[in-house]
Amino acid sequence: MRRIKEAFKKSTGENGNALSKKAFIQEVLCEPVPKHVEVHVERLFQAFSGSNKGINFKDLTSALVLITKGLPEEKIK
Repeated sequence: MRRIKEAFKKSTGENGNALSKKAFIQEVLCEPVPKHVEVHVERLFQAFSGSNKGINFKDLTSALVLITKGLPEEKIK
């Protein structure tokens, strides 16, 4: 968890509290984004609770746990 938190801080840059959409694409989706995912980037960002301010650490980790460990019904939501 400490390594994830450190990577998050490094990726947030000056802001330090929220991951921007650009950083989300680069660091979470691993730019270049595959073509079949590219059309859904905005929806993914919003699903991770992304806003104009970005995505905070708690929302990012919660969403990552949900999509990797959640039940199929939870993932659909």
